[in-house]
Amino acid sequence: MRIKLMGIVLALGVATGTGAFGEDSIKIGWPNSFSPPGNVIGAREAKVGGEIALDLFKEQYGSKIAGRDIEIIFEDTKGDPEGARSAMEKLINKDHIDAAAGCNHSSEGFVISRLAHEGKTPVVLMNCWSDDIRNQKFDEVFATSNYTSRTSFAVTGFIKTVSAKTFVILAENTDFGTGQAKMIQDDLKKEVPNCQVTIKVINKTSRDMRDEMIALKQNPPDVIGVAMTAPQGFLATSQMDEVGLAPTAKSKVIDIGGYTDQQGFWAAVKDSGVGQYGYVLDHNAIPVTELGKKVQAEYKKRTGQVTTKFSLQGFDATWAVLMAVKDSQAKSKEATIASLRKLRVGGSRAEIYFANQPLWQQWTDIPFVVVQMEKVGQPTSEAKVVFPANLASK
Repeated sequence: MRIKLMGIVLALGVATGTGAFGEDSIKIGWPNSFSPPGNVIGAREAKVGGEIALDLFKEQYGSKIAGRDIEIIFEDTKGDPEGARSAMEKLINKDHIDAAAGCNHSSEGFVISRLAHEGKTPVVLMNCWSDDIRNQKFDEVFATSNYTSRTSFAVTGFIKTVSAKTFVILAENTDFGTGQAKMIQDDLKKEVPNCQVTIKVINKTSRDMRDEMIALKQNPPDVIGVAMTAPQGFLATSQMDEVGLAPTAKSKVIDIGGYTDQQGFWAAVKDSGVGQYGYVLDHNAIPVTELGKKVQAEYKKRTGQVTTKFSLQGFDATWAVLMAVKDSQAKSKEATIASLRKLRVGGSRAEIYFANQPLWQQWTDIPFVVVQMEKVGQPTSEAKVVFPANLASK
Protein backbone atom coordinates (compact mmCIF):
# COMPACT_ATOMS: atom_id res chain seq x y z
CA MET A 1 0.00 0.00 0.00
CA ARG A 2 2.81 2.39 0.83
CA ILE A 3 4.48 1.82 -2.56
CA LYS A 4 1.18 2.43 -4.35
CA LEU A 5 0.62 5.70 -2.49
CA MET A 6 4.10 6.95 -3.41
CA GLY A 7 3.37 6.16 -7.03
CA ILE A 8 0.14 8.12 -6.89
CA VAL A 9 1.92 11.13 -5.34
CA LEU A 10 4.61 11.08 -8.02
CA ALA A 11 1.99 10.86 -10.76
CA LEU A 12 0.09 13.79 -9.30
CA GLY A 13 3.29 15.81 -9.10
CA VAL A 14 3.88 15.45 -12.82
CA ALA A 15 0.23 16.02 -13.73
CA THR A 16 -0.02 19.25 -11.76
CA GLY A 17 3.29 20.67 -12.96
CA THR A 18 5.12 20.22 -9.65
CA GLY A 19 7.66 17.77 -11.04
CA ALA A 20 11.37 18.41 -11.55
CA PHE A 21 12.48 21.91 -12.65
CA GLY A 22 12.75 22.22 -16.41
CA GLU A 23 9.93 19.87 -17.36
CA ASP A 24 7.53 22.71 -18.19
CA SER A 25 8.04 25.27 -20.92
CA ILE A 26 8.70 28.92 -20.18
CA LYS A 27 5.41 30.65 -20.90
CA ILE A 28 5.15 34.29 -21.99
CA GLY A 29 1.58 35.55 -21.67
CA TRP A 30 0.43 37.93 -24.37
CA PRO A 31 -2.92 39.67 -23.66
CA ASN A 32 -4.19 41.93 -26.43
CA SER A 33 -7.35 43.16 -28.15
CA PHE A 34 -7.86 40.55 -30.88
CA SER A 35 -11.61 41.22 -31.22
CA PRO A 36 -13.88 44.32 -31.10
CA PRO A 37 -14.38 46.79 -29.57
CA GLY A 38 -10.62 46.70 -29.15
CA ASN A 39 -8.03 47.83 -31.67
CA VAL A 40 -7.99 44.58 -33.64
CA ILE A 41 -5.75 45.87 -36.45
CA GLY A 42 -3.07 47.01 -34.03
CA ALA A 43 -3.25 43.79 -32.01
CA ARG A 44 -2.77 41.63 -35.08
CA GLU A 45 0.19 43.70 -36.25
CA ALA A 46 1.72 43.57 -32.78
CA LYS A 47 1.21 39.79 -32.60
CA VAL A 48 3.40 39.37 -35.69
CA GLY A 49 6.04 41.53 -34.00
CA GLY A 50 5.91 39.32 -30.91
CA GLU A 51 6.23 36.18 -33.01
CA ILE A 52 9.23 37.64 -34.85
CA ALA A 53 10.86 38.44 -31.49
CA LEU A 54 10.58 34.84 -30.35
CA ASP A 55 11.87 33.47 -33.66
CA LEU A 56 14.85 35.85 -33.77
CA PHE A 57 15.60 35.08 -30.12
CA LYS A 58 15.67 31.35 -30.82
CA GLU A 59 17.83 31.93 -33.88
CA GLN A 60 20.34 33.96 -31.87
CA TYR A 61 20.27 32.31 -28.45
CA GLY A 62 18.80 28.86 -29.01
CA SER A 63 15.34 27.40 -28.56
CA LYS A 64 15.62 26.79 -24.81
CA ILE A 65 16.42 28.72 -21.65
CA ALA A 66 17.77 26.63 -18.76
CA GLY A 67 16.69 23.52 -20.65
CA ARG A 68 13.11 24.69 -21.05
CA ASP A 69 11.27 25.38 -24.28
CA ILE A 70 9.81 28.88 -24.75
CA GLU A 71 6.28 29.63 -25.91
CA ILE A 72 3.95 32.61 -26.20
CA ILE A 73 0.32 32.25 -25.12
CA PHE A 74 -1.94 34.80 -26.83
CA GLU A 75 -5.17 35.80 -25.06
CA ASP A 76 -7.94 38.11 -26.27
CA THR A 77 -8.80 41.08 -24.03
CA LYS A 78 -11.45 42.41 -26.45
CA GLY A 79 -10.11 45.89 -25.68
CA ASP A 80 -12.14 46.29 -22.48
CA PRO A 81 -11.34 45.98 -18.75
CA GLU A 82 -13.53 42.92 -18.13
CA GLY A 83 -11.98 41.09 -21.08
CA ALA A 84 -8.54 42.05 -19.81
CA ARG A 85 -9.37 40.67 -16.36
CA SER A 86 -10.50 37.33 -17.77
CA ALA A 87 -7.47 37.05 -20.04
CA MET A 88 -4.89 37.92 -17.39
CA GLU A 89 -6.47 35.75 -14.70
CA LYS A 90 -6.35 32.78 -17.09
CA LEU A 91 -2.75 33.46 -18.01
CA ILE A 92 -1.60 33.74 -14.39
CA ASN A 93 -3.79 31.18 -12.63
CA LYS A 94 -4.37 28.53 -15.29
CA ASP A 95 -1.45 28.82 -17.70
CA HIS A 96 1.03 29.73 -14.93
CA ILE A 97 2.98 32.15 -17.11
CA ASP A 98 6.50 33.23 -16.18
CA ALA A 99 6.09 36.77 -17.56
CA ALA A 100 3.86 38.77 -19.91
CA ALA A 101 4.02 41.33 -22.71
CA GLY A 102 1.45 43.11 -24.86
CA CYS A 103 -1.71 45.15 -24.16
CA ASN A 104 -3.05 47.88 -26.45
CA HIS A 105 -5.44 50.01 -24.39
CA SER A 106 -4.87 51.94 -21.17
CA SER A 107 -8.29 50.92 -19.82
CA GLU A 108 -7.22 47.27 -19.95
CA GLY A 109 -3.66 48.14 -18.95
CA PHE A 110 -4.86 49.25 -15.51
CA VAL A 111 -6.48 45.86 -14.93
CA ILE A 112 -3.57 43.86 -16.31
CA SER A 113 -1.11 45.85 -14.19
CA ARG A 114 -3.11 45.29 -11.01
CA LEU A 115 -3.40 41.55 -11.64
CA ALA A 116 0.30 41.33 -12.52
CA HIS A 117 1.06 43.03 -9.21
CA GLU A 118 -1.23 40.73 -7.25
CA GLY A 119 0.20 37.68 -9.02
CA LYS A 120 3.81 38.89 -8.66
CA THR A 121 4.17 38.42 -12.43
CA PRO A 122 6.40 40.72 -14.53
CA VAL A 123 4.70 42.39 -17.49
CA VAL A 124 6.03 44.74 -20.18
CA LEU A 125 3.28 46.93 -21.65
CA MET A 126 3.60 47.68 -25.36
CA ASN A 127 0.95 50.34 -26.08
CA CYS A 128 -0.79 51.60 -22.94
CA TRP A 129 -0.18 55.34 -22.94
CA SER A 130 -1.69 56.49 -19.64
CA ASP A 131 0.87 57.92 -17.21
CA ASP A 132 -1.44 56.89 -14.35
CA ILE A 133 -0.63 53.23 -14.96
CA ARG A 134 3.03 53.98 -14.21
CA ASN A 135 2.15 56.21 -11.27
CA GLN A 136 0.85 53.16 -9.39
CA LYS A 137 4.54 52.16 -9.09
CA PHE A 138 3.96 48.43 -9.21
CA ASP A 139 7.26 46.54 -9.02
CA GLU A 140 6.04 44.05 -11.61
CA VAL A 141 4.99 46.55 -14.31
CA PHE A 142 7.33 47.91 -17.01
CA ALA A 143 6.59 49.76 -20.26
CA THR A 144 8.31 50.04 -23.62
CA SER A 145 5.26 51.92 -24.89
CA ASN A 146 4.61 55.55 -25.55
CA TYR A 147 3.19 57.54 -22.62
CA THR A 148 0.79 60.44 -22.36
CA SER A 149 3.29 63.01 -21.13
CA ARG A 150 5.51 62.17 -24.13
CA THR A 151 2.52 62.76 -26.42
CA SER A 152 1.69 65.97 -24.60
CA PHE A 153 5.23 67.23 -25.13
CA ALA A 154 4.91 66.54 -28.86
CA VAL A 155 1.48 68.16 -29.23
CA THR A 156 2.52 71.21 -27.20
CA GLY A 157 5.54 71.60 -29.48
CA PHE A 158 3.30 71.33 -32.54
CA ILE A 159 0.89 74.00 -31.22
CA LYS A 160 3.87 76.32 -30.71
CA THR A 161 5.17 75.56 -34.21
CA VAL A 162 1.87 76.47 -35.93
CA SER A 163 1.17 79.42 -33.55
CA ALA A 164 -2.37 78.23 -32.76
CA LYS A 165 -4.58 80.49 -30.64
CA THR A 166 -7.55 78.10 -30.27
CA PHE A 167 -7.38 74.33 -29.86
CA VAL A 168 -10.28 71.89 -29.43
CA ILE A 169 -9.61 68.29 -28.37
CA LEU A 170 -12.16 65.61 -29.24
CA ALA A 171 -11.47 62.94 -26.60
CA GLU A 172 -12.93 59.44 -26.30
CA ASN A 173 -14.41 58.81 -22.85
CA THR A 174 -11.67 56.44 -21.68
CA ASP A 175 -8.73 56.73 -19.30
CA PHE A 176 -6.55 57.37 -22.31
CA GLY A 177 -8.79 59.87 -24.12
CA THR A 178 -9.80 62.15 -21.27
CA GLY A 179 -6.49 61.73 -19.44
CA GLN A 180 -4.49 62.65 -22.53
CA ALA A 181 -6.67 65.66 -23.28
CA LYS A 182 -6.46 67.03 -19.72
CA MET A 183 -2.68 66.64 -19.65
CA ILE A 184 -2.27 68.52 -22.94
CA GLN A 185 -4.61 71.24 -21.68
CA ASP A 186 -2.56 71.64 -18.48
CA ASP A 187 0.77 71.67 -20.33
CA LEU A 188 -0.47 74.27 -22.81
CA LYS A 189 -1.60 76.52 -19.97
CA LYS A 190 2.02 76.59 -18.83
CA GLU A 191 3.83 76.52 -22.18
CA VAL A 192 1.43 78.42 -24.48
CA PRO A 193 -0.82 80.44 -22.15
CA ASN A 194 -2.29 82.50 -25.01
CA CYS A 195 -3.80 79.37 -26.60
CA GLN A 196 -7.41 78.69 -25.58
CA VAL A 197 -7.98 74.95 -25.10
CA THR A 198 -11.40 73.24 -25.02
CA ILE A 199 -12.08 69.53 -24.44
CA LYS A 200 -15.14 67.81 -25.89
CA VAL A 201 -15.69 64.25 -24.63
CA ILE A 202 -17.10 61.72 -27.11
CA ASN A 203 -18.49 58.29 -26.23
CA LYS A 204 -16.00 55.63 -27.39
CA THR A 205 -18.79 53.64 -29.04
CA SER A 206 -20.17 56.62 -30.98
CA ARG A 207 -20.07 56.13 -34.73
CA ASP A 208 -21.78 59.38 -35.73
CA MET A 209 -20.09 62.55 -34.46
CA ARG A 210 -21.45 64.92 -37.10
CA ASP A 211 -23.60 66.95 -34.70
CA GLU A 212 -20.58 67.83 -32.54
CA MET A 213 -18.59 68.73 -35.65
CA ILE A 214 -21.33 70.87 -37.19
CA ALA A 215 -21.50 72.79 -33.90
CA LEU A 216 -17.73 73.36 -34.03
CA LYS A 217 -18.04 74.64 -37.59
CA GLN A 218 -19.94 77.70 -36.31
CA ASN A 219 -16.67 78.95 -34.78
CA PRO A 220 -13.88 76.72 -36.09
CA PRO A 221 -10.70 76.52 -33.99
CA ASP A 222 -7.17 76.85 -35.35
CA VAL A 223 -6.43 73.22 -34.50
CA ILE A 224 -8.58 70.18 -33.71
CA GLY A 225 -6.91 67.32 -31.84
CA VAL A 226 -8.40 63.81 -32.02
CA ALA A 227 -7.64 61.80 -28.88
CA MET A 228 -9.25 58.61 -30.17
CA THR A 229 -8.07 55.19 -31.27
CA ALA A 230 -9.09 53.27 -34.39
CA PRO A 231 -11.66 52.76 -35.79
CA GLN A 232 -13.35 55.77 -34.15
CA GLY A 233 -10.46 58.02 -35.16
CA PHE A 234 -10.94 57.02 -38.78
CA LEU A 235 -14.59 58.08 -38.54
CA ALA A 236 -13.69 61.38 -36.89
CA THR A 237 -11.33 62.25 -39.75
CA SER A 238 -13.92 61.33 -42.40
CA GLN A 239 -16.82 63.13 -40.72
CA MET A 240 -14.88 66.36 -40.08
CA ASP A 241 -14.15 66.55 -43.80
CA GLU A 242 -17.71 65.53 -44.71
CA VAL A 243 -19.28 68.45 -42.83
CA GLY A 244 -16.62 70.88 -44.08
CA LEU A 245 -15.03 71.47 -40.68
CA ALA A 246 -11.43 70.39 -41.28
CA PRO A 247 -8.79 70.19 -42.52
CA THR A 248 -9.14 73.62 -44.10
CA ALA A 249 -7.06 76.77 -44.44
CA LYS A 250 -8.59 77.87 -41.12
CA SER A 251 -8.56 74.62 -39.12
CA LYS A 252 -5.80 72.04 -38.90
CA VAL A 253 -6.35 68.49 -37.61
CA ILE A 254 -3.86 66.48 -35.58
CA ASP A 255 -4.29 62.84 -34.61
CA ILE A 256 -3.08 62.40 -31.03
CA GLY A 257 -4.60 58.96 -30.55
CA GLY A 258 -2.21 57.10 -32.84
CA TYR A 259 -4.53 55.98 -35.64
CA THR A 260 -3.08 57.79 -38.67
CA ASP A 261 -0.21 55.33 -39.01
CA GLN A 262 -2.42 52.24 -38.79
CA GLN A 263 -3.13 49.85 -41.62
CA GLY A 264 -6.59 50.70 -42.95
CA PHE A 265 -6.35 54.45 -42.39
CA TRP A 266 -6.41 55.46 -46.07
CA ALA A 267 -8.96 52.81 -47.01
CA ALA A 268 -11.28 54.24 -44.36
CA VAL A 269 -10.72 58.00 -44.80
CA LYS A 270 -9.68 58.30 -48.48
CA ASP A 271 -8.92 61.93 -49.41
CA SER A 272 -10.28 63.19 -46.05
CA GLY A 273 -6.85 62.42 -44.60
CA VAL A 274 -4.91 64.71 -46.94
CA GLY A 275 -3.52 67.60 -44.90
CA GLN A 276 -4.02 65.91 -41.53
CA TYR A 277 -1.19 65.93 -39.02
CA GLY A 278 -0.28 62.95 -36.86
CA TYR A 279 1.87 62.06 -33.87
CA VAL A 280 3.70 58.94 -35.02
CA LEU A 281 6.26 56.57 -33.54
CA ASP A 282 7.77 55.12 -36.71
CA HIS A 283 9.30 57.25 -39.49
CA ASN A 284 12.17 57.16 -41.96
CA ALA A 285 13.68 60.18 -40.20
CA ILE A 286 14.04 58.15 -37.00
CA PRO A 287 17.24 56.08 -37.06
CA VAL A 288 16.65 52.31 -37.08
CA THR A 289 18.92 49.75 -35.41
CA GLU A 290 20.48 46.74 -37.14
CA LEU A 291 18.02 44.58 -35.24
CA GLY A 292 15.23 46.85 -36.43
CA LYS A 293 16.28 46.26 -40.04
CA LYS A 294 15.92 42.52 -39.48
CA VAL A 295 12.47 43.03 -37.99
CA GLN A 296 11.41 45.19 -40.93
CA ALA A 297 12.61 42.61 -43.45
CA GLU A 298 10.94 39.73 -41.63
CA TYR A 299 7.66 41.60 -41.19
CA LYS A 300 7.61 42.41 -44.91
CA LYS A 301 8.29 38.75 -45.70
CA ARG A 302 5.47 37.50 -43.47
CA THR A 303 2.79 40.08 -44.24
CA GLY A 304 3.73 41.80 -47.49
CA GLN A 305 3.42 45.12 -45.62
CA VAL A 306 5.88 47.59 -44.12
CA THR A 307 6.32 47.58 -40.36
CA THR A 308 3.96 49.63 -38.23
CA LYS A 309 4.35 51.14 -34.80
CA PHE A 310 2.35 48.22 -33.40
CA SER A 311 4.59 45.60 -34.98
CA LEU A 312 7.67 47.34 -33.60
CA GLN A 313 6.07 47.83 -30.17
CA GLY A 314 5.01 44.19 -30.09
CA PHE A 315 8.54 43.17 -30.97
CA ASP A 316 10.26 45.43 -28.43
CA ALA A 317 8.04 44.47 -25.50
CA THR A 318 8.46 40.76 -26.23
CA TRP A 319 12.19 41.14 -26.87
CA ALA A 320 12.68 42.88 -23.51
CA VAL A 321 10.83 40.07 -21.72
CA LEU A 322 12.80 37.35 -23.49
CA MET A 323 16.14 39.00 -22.73
CA ALA A 324 15.23 39.43 -19.07
CA VAL A 325 14.09 35.81 -18.80
CA LYS A 326 17.36 34.73 -20.42
CA ASP A 327 19.40 36.81 -17.99
CA SER A 328 17.48 35.46 -14.99
CA GLN A 329 17.51 31.90 -16.38
CA ALA A 330 13.82 31.87 -15.41
CA LYS A 331 14.80 30.97 -11.83
CA SER A 332 11.79 32.88 -10.53
CA LYS A 333 9.47 35.75 -11.38
CA GLU A 334 11.35 37.88 -8.86
CA ALA A 335 14.63 37.16 -10.67
CA THR A 336 13.09 38.20 -14.00
CA ILE A 337 11.80 41.45 -12.43
CA ALA A 338 15.33 42.17 -11.18
CA SER A 339 16.71 41.51 -14.67
CA LEU A 340 14.18 43.89 -16.24
CA ARG A 341 15.22 46.65 -13.84
CA LYS A 342 18.85 46.49 -14.95
CA LEU A 343 18.12 45.67 -18.61
CA ARG A 344 19.95 47.59 -21.34
CA VAL A 345 19.42 45.93 -24.69
CA GLY A 346 19.18 47.02 -28.30
CA GLY A 347 15.59 47.02 -29.56
CA SER A 348 14.11 47.62 -32.98
CA ARG A 349 14.27 51.42 -32.64
CA ALA A 350 16.89 52.20 -30.00
CA GLU A 351 18.43 50.88 -26.79
CA ILE A 352 15.73 49.75 -24.36
CA TYR A 353 16.14 50.46 -20.67
CA PHE A 354 13.78 51.24 -17.81
CA ALA A 355 14.14 54.40 -15.71
CA ASN A 356 12.06 55.72 -12.82
CA GLN A 357 12.07 59.32 -14.08
CA PRO A 358 9.88 60.89 -15.31
CA LEU A 359 7.76 57.76 -14.86
CA TRP A 360 8.10 54.46 -13.01
CA GLN A 361 9.92 51.67 -14.89
CA GLN A 362 9.39 53.36 -18.24
CA TRP A 363 11.50 53.35 -21.41
CA THR A 364 11.93 57.12 -21.46
CA ASP A 365 13.37 57.93 -24.87
CA ILE A 366 10.54 56.76 -27.13
CA PRO A 367 11.33 58.01 -30.67
CA PHE A 368 8.57 60.14 -32.26
CA VAL A 369 7.78 62.77 -34.91
CA VAL A 370 4.77 64.90 -35.87
CA VAL A 371 4.04 64.62 -39.61
CA GLN A 372 1.64 66.06 -42.19
CA MET A 373 -0.03 63.77 -44.73
CA GLU A 374 0.26 65.22 -48.25
CA LYS A 375 -1.37 62.66 -50.56
CA VAL A 376 -3.77 59.73 -50.47
CA GLY A 377 -2.09 56.45 -49.58
CA GLN A 378 1.09 58.06 -48.28
CA PRO A 379 2.74 55.99 -45.51
CA THR A 380 3.32 58.06 -42.38
CA SER A 381 6.92 56.87 -42.47
CA GLU A 382 7.36 58.97 -45.65
CA ALA A 383 5.27 62.01 -44.67
CA LYS A 384 6.63 65.52 -44.10
CA VAL A 385 8.02 65.97 -40.59
CA VAL A 386 7.03 69.24 -38.91
CA PHE A 387 8.24 68.57 -35.34
CA PRO A 388 10.73 68.24 -33.67
CA ALA A 389 12.89 70.78 -35.45
CA ASN A 390 16.02 68.58 -35.59
CA LEU A 391 14.13 65.97 -37.65
CA ALA A 392 11.89 68.35 -39.64
CA SER A 393 11.77 67.89 -43.40
CA LYS A 394 13.78 70.46 -45.35
